[in-house]
Amino acid sequence: MNILKKTIITGAVLTGVLFAGGISKADAAHEIYLEQSQTLNSIVQLLDLADQYPVYRNQIHAAVKSALREIAGQLEDDYESKEEMSNQDDNDDRFDFVDNDNDEDDDEDDKDKAKEAINDADDTIDDLEDAIDNADDDGEDTDDAEDDLDDAKDLLDRAEEAYDDGDYNDAEDFADDAKDKAEDGLDELDVDQDGDREDAEDAIDDAERAIDDAKDAIDEADDNGEDVDDAEELLRDAEDLFDDAEDQFDDEDYEDAIDFAERAEDKAREAEDEL
Repeated sequence: MNILKKTIITGAVLTGVLFAGGISKADAAHEIYLEQSQTLNSIVQLLDLADQYPVYRNQIHAAVKSALREIAGQLEDDYESKEEMSNQDDNDDRFDFVDNDNDEDDDEDDKDKAKEAINDADDTIDDLEDAIDNADDDGEDTDDAEDDLDDAKDLLDRAEEAYDDGDYNDAEDFADDAKDKAEDGLDELDVDQDGDREDAEDAIDDAERAIDDAKDAIDEADDNGEDVDDAEELLRDAEDLFDDAEDQFDDEDYEDAIDFAERAEDKAREAEDEL
């Protein structure tokens, strides 16, 4: 009976020492290792012994329950560990995707800024060319301004080349330098850019007042049951022209801003006269 008892107790111990990875340490003193299947077979054998020797049944059942709990715990830990690793991989992929998206957004922003800077420089160079022509007609000395114009054009060419090569930061820098050089040329000719800005502001204000007057007149006519379709169409045209005027003003193209604003005012007056 002592041999049987020892066998049962040893078997119970074997079932309670399952480790992660599917390998269990069965006997630390002899460094014997068992696979999961061997441990489970030990459990089955113990249950058989419990049926044969009822006196040890409670002890065996307790050992078996403990072993099964450990097995379940280890399986759950393994699953959670694998799940965590899988989620981490997914997160890494997701972050890579987000990083790529951010890089693409940054590239688009740089591209837009560069394009805007090139357009601003081009507009300023056009203004300088017009100013030189006018000054030349008046018999003024335009040599220094023409030198600034040549430098500005060279810088603009470099900006456009950098833009075509995808070097948007360099393109923006060259374009800003080109604009500055063109403005130097305008200063050489004493072109009153501040005066142009004020004239553009006044023209835009006049157009806005004319549009507001037309809106009030159309609303009043509509309340009186009059046909306002033609007037409303003219008003929409005026509003579109007004938007163009503001866009040109934001781009510091004051001459075009004045032109669009005056056309917007005229169109608004036409809308009011249509009633």
